[in-house]
Amino acid sequence: MRESADNAAYEYIRKAIIERILLPNEQVVEQQVADSTGLSRTPIRNALKRLSYEGMVELRRNRGAFVVNPSHAEVRDTFEAKLLVDLETVRLACSQITEDELAEMERILARSMELHKEGNYDEFVDLNFDFHMVVAKAAHNRMLEKYTKELMTLSNVHLLVYDDFRDVPLEEMESFREHRRIVEALRRRDELLAMEAMLQHLYNTYDTLKLSLPLRTPPPAGLDGGRRGI
Repeated sequence: MRESADNAAYEYIRKAIIERILLPNEQVVEQQVADSTGLSRTPIRNALKRLSYEGMVELRRNRGAFVVNPSHAEVRDTFEAKLLVDLETVRLACSQITEDELAEMERILARSMELHKEGNYDEFVDLNFDFHMVVAKAAHNRMLEKYTKELMTLSNVHLLVYDDFRDVPLEEMESFREHRRIVEALRRRDELLAMEAMLQHLYNTYDTLKLSLPLRTPPPAGLDGGRRGI
């Protein structure tokens, strides 16, 4: 019963952050959550601890919980790390990914498009995480899987703060086409093509955030991700 209450509080606050009912730097007032959900303070505090661990809220001593507002430098650092981890992950996955895993990626793509059309951004964000985790698991490297999970958790939070994906029409969502290219490259077992597709996806995603700091990580030799001259 306690776990159920904890999850209910977690889902309520998380959805409020994803849907921008709670904005970056805004305080999550425990009493307001309690009044809206009928839950006691204990599951709400447990939910805030979990959200803090996931990077969505910041617990400030003697002040309470606040929705995170990551700096441009924090976002840049995350994406520079993703460039290193995701490229090696997709390279390793090329020779090992199974037909079942490719089918799962196709299912995620199709469902993601449905969720975006429905305006269900809560599940949409989860499926973006799941898509990249299928690639990580297919690489069969426990450390890369661990780092992918940590970096995806952070980058999803950064997208919630800086990306305008909620306002972009489905037909203009370039990320769907980029995910499709990654799947097709993996299906062809083409390492270079898969790394190019992933590199372009990461660069384009970072560009959509419109931050003041450019990425400092140059593409590996032989790759440009559509960014010649970087």
